Amino acid sequence: QEPQVQGARRVVENAGKDSRIDSVVMQFVGEKGYDGMLMAVVR
Repeated sequence: QEPQVQGARRVVENAGKDSRIDSVVMQFVGEKGYDGMLMAVVR
């Protein structure tokens, strides 16, 4: 895997493990393929 992919996965995993953070991941599908976005709020 590319370093950018590993980093993005690590951010998403850590956001899910931290009880101070409320987060959601949104997946987008378009003509060019898949993409996504993480939205997070620290309580």
